[in-house]
Amino acid sequence: MNINKKKNIILIVSLLIALFLALLLLINTNSKKKNIKHNEEKFVSQKIDLPFQSRVDKLNEFDSGKYLKFGWLQIQGTHMDLPILSYISSEDEDEIEYSYGWMSSGYITGENRPVIMGHNILNVSNEPMPPNDTLQNFEELMAFTYYGFAKENLYVQFTTDNDDVYLIYAAGFYDYNSNDSKSFNDKKQVANYIKQAKKNSIYDYDIAVDENDTLLTIKTCTRYFGADEKQEFIIDARKLRDKEEIKTYQVKTTDNFEKLNLNHEKS
Repeated sequence: MNINKKKNIILIVSLLIALFLALLLLINTNSKKKNIKHNEEKFVSQKIDLPFQSRVDKLNEFDSGKYLKFGWLQIQGTHMDLPILSYISSEDEDEIEYSYGWMSSGYITGENRPVIMGHNILNVSNEPMPPNDTLQNFEELMAFTYYGFAKENLYVQFTTDNDDVYLIYAAGFYDYNSNDSKSFNDKKQVANYIKQAKKNSIYDYDIAVDENDTLLTIKTCTRYFGADEKQEFIIDARKLRDKEEIKTYQVKTTDNFEKLNLNHEKS
């Protein structure tokens, strides 16, 4: 066998080996991508057990004094587990007990989007304290400014006659009192509110919501942007639909989150 023939054989063998290795690498890469995709889909569709307990009996037994009992609120990932009251007249506003949550006076029974509010006395900086049992009232709501917390805690339970579960679909900052606390009785108003809430949200929640859903708004005040920049931080949620499963769903940061320009955890 001459030298040229040997070189040709070596070249062909080398090319075949290189082709085999490239093919093996491609198969391995595609397999990893499929596994990643499978794991992501498994995570997003995974059913979860919520820590909520029934509050129907507790609400019925609760003595609200001269105030009206409206419901009972629990928020996943927090120690928020408290009655929601409503004052009868505006004269009672200055006497509100800080330990409870309060219904907006703009709510009319039967309308959509009741607005629940509570005080945030201490947790007002742009580095809020994470949930802990020393925080009171609605101070723990500020934990949702952390992406790591928001993507893991997606549900709210609001009890009136039943323990109804709600899915969070928006979270954002608003100028104080710019976001009115009125409920709605018109589907166009509901649809418009949903659109604005999602547009203003610091997160993109991969969950469907429309004007046919029952909505819930939860808000508190904050000095997140400084002592002279009084704002409201608002969580919006919609009621679990008939036969809808309780499961995890994806949450991504939006441009509004990036504009906060803060060193918050993003992974």
